[in-house]
Amino acid sequence: KEYKFNIQGNADFTALWKVKDDIKPFEFLSSKTECVITGIKDKNAIDICVPDYVTGISRGAFAGCNSIESLTVPFVGTSNEDLQTAFLGMIFNAMSYNNSSVPNSLKTVKVYGNTVIGRQSFRNCNNITAVELNNDVKEISSYAFENCSALKSVTLSIGVDVINAQAFSGCVDTVFYCEPASKPNGWAESWAPNTATVVWGYRNVTSDSNYQYVERQREIKITRIKGHD
Repeated sequence: KEYKFNIQGNADFTALWKVKDDIKPFEFLSSKTECVITGIKDKNAIDICVPDYVTGISRGAFAGCNSIESLTVPFVGTSNEDLQTAFLGMIFNAMSYNNSSVPNSLKTVKVYGNTVIGRQSFRNCNNITAVELNNDVKEISSYAFENCSALKSVTLSIGVDVINAQAFSGCVDTVFYCEPASKPNGWAESWAPNTATVVWGYRNVTSDSNYQYVERQREIKITRIKGHD
């Protein structure tokens, strides 16, 4: 941040910088326009939450975090600019376009930045069970979650304008919790597998509205939402 002020006479000034609490768990480099995470101080961290102002994560920054269970990031991969490095394994030190380095302990991933989930971003992440894509995520590319066989829960916000065909190819018996009341025009007909359960308008449930429509294998039924009598 730039400060401007007028000075009359001689004066001495000392610049004092304070590291924000949410970036303290990380090793990082920063400038006026960039903040790049280069490592993490506690390799035994269970929950890792990357601040939304971070512009990059170095390859291998989270290598060795073999106890991680939950990861929250503003983008997938090393930056929001290059979809060629937009696969999850990159930040865990994968050497090529694959996710083999993702720790088996990682179960939940949340993405909340203004970003695109690139092609094969989560391909073969066979241990992840839950994914949450919040409002700023705009698009999910084809095969983004290909063969995520353990993926049981996906939360999709109303901000997701486009889901391409076969985005969740190979996912089995996944439940999709969708904020839109019905399928948006930008979502391909084959965006979800035939075995999926799709819950529309899930955020609209209230104490006086204990049911919502669910689409499963092209059939419509009504189901009671857990936690509501």
